[in-house]
Amino acid sequence: MADGDLKRIEDWLGLMTTGLTDECKKVAEKVIDERANKFFETLKDEVPVEHGDLRDSITKEKMKSNPRNKTSEWYGYKVFFKGYKDVNGKRVAFQKIANSLNYGTLQRLTSDLKYRGEISNPRHFVEYSKRELVGIDKEIYNKTLNMLNEKAKV
Repeated sequence: MADGDLKRIEDWLGLMTTGLTDECKKVAEKVIDERANKFFETLKDEVPVEHGDLRDSITKEKMKSNPRNKTSEWYGYKVFFKGYKDVNGKRVAFQKIANSLNYGTLQRLTSDLKYRGEISNPRHFVEYSKRELVGIDKEIYNKTLNMLNEKAKV
């Protein structure tokens, strides 16, 4: 192998490794941002119409660290229903209302309060919205691979 070839290979390897970690992170962050926005908008659209105040309570917050391990690096979003609604003089969390609408609630007999085992009207709007997140790992992989291939062509 000639010295010129070795020098070109060294230059190429230097180019490929310089700032590569940051570029890969940017690709992943862009995909996560796009998917999180799509999930958020789909969830907003899928909340049952008769619960407008529930729709207005949906919040998306950027997560800066892993809640379980503060030392690890973390990138993502937390989507939840923020706030409370007054129901018959009691404050009920919007998140609890959303969970009840999504999964349904056990129906009770009014006389002896025993569960019948029937679940009332589950809407599954959260599960439907979660479909927006399916395949995010493959999309990150493919876009990272495309970026590396583009960088290798230089």
